[in-house]
Amino acid sequence: MFFGTHASPYLQMASIHYAQGNYVVASNYLELSVKFGLNSTAYFYHKGLIEEANTNNLLACGYYEQVLRVEPTHQKALARRGKLSVLGNCYS
Repeated sequence: MFFGTHASPYLQMASIHYAQGNYVVASNYLELSVKFGLNSTAYFYHKGLIEEANTNNLLACGYYEQVLRVEPTHQKALARRGKLSVLGNCYS
């Protein structure tokens, strides 16, 4: 399976594997998408989703915070970090 040099097909594959619970494969596709130009905000947000699904909540929170450093009004990252913070999973 070859997708060329565009980030979006790799991100789509990462999303499919994430939805199926294949988090290692999802992370691998996400890494490929970065090599083909995925922006850092999307990368960190999706890394946060994967880590949260793996119950690595402190790490997930850190990824959401990286999104918010670049884009302070990113609604999805704000919501995810907020949920983790309420549950005591974030330091800040």
